[in-house]
Amino acid sequence: MRLTVLYDDGCPLCRTFSGWLARQPVLVPLDLVPAGSDAARQRFPRLDHGPARAPTRAARRDGVS
Repeated sequence: MRLTVLYDDGCPLCRTFSGWLARQPVLVPLDLVPAGSDAARQRFPRLDHGPARAPTRAARRDGVS
């Protein structure tokens, strides 16, 4: 299982948090993806990408967050 973390790349705090998270040891592999990006839209085509930019969110590959 992998988790995808969507974060607001326009937010300095969110970018710092995602950078910190990328450096931490993990039990479950993480993919850090800017919310609203082409990569986020391809992975989660049914997600409403407008509100997704608000908080940092994590989701499994099947779209469950």
